[in-house]
Amino acid sequence: MTLATWDRLLDELEHGLDAVEAALAAGEEVVVAELAVPEGIGHMPLEVGPRAKAVHRRLQEVELALTLAAERARQAMVLGDSSAAAGPALFDARG
Repeated sequence: MTLATWDRLLDELEHGLDAVEAALAAGEEVVVAELAVPEGIGHMPLEVGPRAKAVHRRLQEVELALTLAAERARQAMVLGDSSAAAGPALFDARG
């Protein structure tokens, strides 16, 4: 596959991360959709290595933020907080 294919894949990842971060910041429901990796994508070109590393760091940061948000929601439910913000706001579309 081409450099353009890898760029598109990283674009999709970044777009998904933007959406999750925006939803978390707004206190809205977070939907995490599965990313379809093109078949036969092949090895990552060296040119996209730095960008891929940056996207990976963002993925880790968003994963931590989602984990913390889920824990806060769980704690609020256990403690009996009935406000809208206390309810679960995460949905994992992966099943």
